[in-house]
Amino acid sequence: ATAETVEEALDVPVRVAQESSARFDLLFPSAKDARPHMNTRELREVRLEARELLGRLERVAEKQAGALPEDAQKRAAFLTGVSMAGATVPELRASTTLRHQWQSFCLGQPDDAQNSKKSGEG
Repeated sequence: ATAETVEEALDVPVRVAQESSARFDLLFPSAKDARPHMNTRELREVRLEARELLGRLERVAEKQAGALPEDAQKRAAFLTGVSMAGATVPELRASTTLRHQWQSFCLGQPDDAQNSKKSGEG
């Protein structure tokens, strides 16, 4: 709710995954769990809230539309994919620098290190 940029918002799922991988796996299961205690009304509500978090990410992104797809469904899928990759790929999850480079690459933003080399600073 407090993220002002796409970059900040993309890191929210990553922070949840870093702080509690069990909680993240519970919110965003990679497969349907047939156990009755994993399909309660309360758990469905919590998962819905987690998905609403990703919806807020899209609303932040609308302010910085730049390289994002114009179609709302494609934009939502793109942003969810970038954000979830940061939370689920171990290397991206563990390295803020690498994750931000990945996000910049996906958003079509130049990498700071490459900018420095191009301008003769690095």
